[in-house]
Amino acid sequence: MAERKPVTSGGGGPNPPSLGQVYPAIARWASGYGWVEFGIEGLDRPSIRALDEGGRVWEGEGKYEMLDQALQAMEAGLTEFMREQGFDTTSSSDQRSARRSTQQPRKSASKAGTDRRRAARIPRQFTGRAGKHQPRSEDEQRAIKKVERLDKIAEELRQGGHFSVTRLTTLKGLCEDPEAAGAFARFLARKIQERMRQKETSQRSRDLVNRAVREMKPERDDPTEERKERLFSLCHEIEAEQNEYRHIDWGMVRLVKSMDLIVVEHCLRAVLRSYEASFWLYQAARDYTEHTDVLAPSSAPRVEEIAGFWRNHLGIQRR
Repeated sequence: MAERKPVTSGGGGPNPPSLGQVYPAIARWASGYGWVEFGIEGLDRPSIRALDEGGRVWEGEGKYEMLDQALQAMEAGLTEFMREQGFDTTSSSDQRSARRSTQQPRKSASKAGTDRRRAARIPRQFTGRAGKHQPRSEDEQRAIKKVERLDKIAEELRQGGHFSVTRLTTLKGLCEDPEAAGAFARFLARKIQERMRQKETSQRSRDLVNRAVREMKPERDDPTEERKERLFSLCHEIEAEQNEYRHIDWGMVRLVKSMDLIVVEHCLRAVLRSYEASFWLYQAARDYTEHTDVLAPSSAPRVEEIAGFWRNHLGIQRR
């Protein structure tokens, strides 16, 4: 009986490159910031676009004869967009390789835990201008650019500008750090607490938000399962306050009466699901501005508050 030969790709050659190797910006976008769509609109109009929760961020123009042409156009468009927004365009695989190449010898568990706790107590101090003997790291430079971008958005809104709310996607990069994400979630929840004190709202809503602010302390202060269970229970309670849905032509929509509760609900989800914090805090910030589609001049004070939080949290001096 003839021997069956194993099937190999590419005639026995090396494995084909991954998407992240050929199109790193597309891979990075799809792995943490949004998604991409390819399709046909009408009878013969090809469409190619990149989107996030706020809508379209890039769309191809014209017709592409081959898929590679469309992907190359999207790669260039997303690279430019992500650079403008201050996103890290390094693919996940490249980030892992870089971490491995620079990894230091492992510390003992007790020593590493002590170092982490000590580092958590010392805020990072970024300055608007690097000291003579303290050049800024790439992470610091990216963070500064993101915060400066928020300042610029607020300034242009003050001057009467209108923007797509997707301009706030720069927050996703800032919220990739779990400590920073938790602090931002607590900040937004406290701002909602202050807002509720200044207007008429139900006592039930006030009580729920007050409980959320109390429970959303840093995990290192109470890293217990009991705390997590309390947060889950509270999140479900807040969600249940607005659990009415209505059928429409293309699906179901949630009937929201209090956007303040929605913001706090999103903040709780960010704390409970740290791996999704960027998503939920972007949603919370959008709702906090009280404009879910377009940033208008009336959004300026909220955007300024958000930018101010990040300057204070990161120790960035305003230029």
